[in-house]
Amino acid sequence: MGTNHERHLAASVARKIMSGQIQYRAFLDEFPIDSQDPDIQNLYSLIEHQPKVRGIFGISRSKHSEYVAKISDTIARLEQ
Repeated sequence: MGTNHERHLAASVARKIMSGQIQYRAFLDEFPIDSQDPDIQNLYSLIEHQPKVRGIFGISRSKHSEYVAKISDTIARLEQ
């Protein structure tokens, strides 16, 4: 498990990218990608592979909502 600082940093940066407060490049610069914490690694993977809604390779709005809920649950776990 990562340090509390790593976990809170990951959660904070994830919240910022999910709300559009930062660009993807800032996310990569700030997120503790090299952490060995499985929750942090999972959160990074979820955000990195977040599917688009609709379109050629997109998913339905309801499936996207479920995916975003997984991200939110992981963020909440890191904030504990």
